[in-house]
Parts: sequence; C-alpha cells; structure tokens
Amino acid sequence: TTVRDLKRAKDIGDAWQPVGPIDVPAASYGLGIGRVNVIAYHPTDSLTLWAGSPSGGLWKTMDGGNNWTTNTDMLTNLGISDIAINPHNPDEIYLASGDRDGGDTESFGVVKSTDGGQNWDMTSLVFNVPGNVQITRLLMDTASTEILYAATTNGIFKTVDGGNTWVQKTFTSTRDMEFIPGSADTLLAVT
Repeated sequence: TTVRDLKRAKDIGDAWQPVGPIDVPAASYGLGIGRVNVIAYHPTDSLTLWAGSPSGGLWKTMDGGNNWTTNTDMLTNLGISDIAINPHNPDEIYLASGDRDGGDTESFGVVKSTDGGQNWDMTSLVFNVPGNVQITRLLMDTASTEILYAATTNGIFKTVDGGNTWVQKTFTSTRDMEFIPGSADTLLAVT
C-alpha cells in the first residue's frame, strides 16, 4: 500500500458539495466570513438542523440548508458553544451560551426552549458577564432527558430536572466530555 493509495481511500469524492457563502468580504480589521462552533440535527427530520456560531447566535434551517432563520437576537449575547436536543421531543432544545473556542463572547449560562427554538428561557445555570466562564460542552442523557451535564471552565455541572437546578460536580476546568458508548452512567472528561 502506497501513500497515494491511502489518500485515495480517504477521498470522499462527490459526497460533499459547497453551499456557500463563497465570497469572503473585505473589512478594515481583516478578512472573514464567520465560523460555526456546533451543528445539531433534528432526530427524525433530516432537512432540519441548527448551527451555533461564536458571536452570531443560533440559526435553523428546515430545508436542508437553503434558508436559515434565527430567534436568538434577544439573548444576552449571541455566542453559542453547544446545542443539546431532546431526541424524544425535538421541540426541547438547550443552548450553551458563549464561545468555547476563541472567546469571542462569554457565557451567561444555559438557555432552554420548549417550542423548537421560537422562545428561550434561562435555566438556573447562570454566569455573570463579564465572568470569564466558558461552557465547552453540553450533554443530555438520552435515557433520561431531564439529566444534562455542562462542562465549563469552572468545572462540570449536572441537572436532573431539565435545568431547574444544577449541582457542581467538579471544580476543574473541563474542555470536553462524552458518555462511554453504551453507558449513560460513565462520562469521560478532558481537562
């Protein structure tokens, strides 16, 4: 097997198509068209997905990416670092606020929608702005969707009642976490 064969084996061919934007606008501070922190998919509708940006809010498409809308312009800031969607009730969505990667916006906490993202309410996990806190990951227990974990630069927080109350489980800055496959009882975390 040659290097060329290995590269060919990884080639995705025509499976991916650019959908834009293609042009990069010029600005006095440099070039850029923005970036996306997270993408989440509707559990049963393949044409519906959400994209969270570091300083542009949450965007939703219901037609596979041809058109996008947002209902997050009224939030404290427009950074979205992670999205958790209830797989049994996709109208229930949680957002981790802030920018986990570049620090463009600080986290003010976790917000929740029960109507598919039309309206947003704060959960009780709230941070002061400025407070230098970033939420880096938001995980929902798929067996019991009232249980969520939020990895932050202040530690890991857990709710067992859909965000009404949160308990701090660790105090170490955590960058990422994931359930061990096949287990809702064990989390792996990266500090």
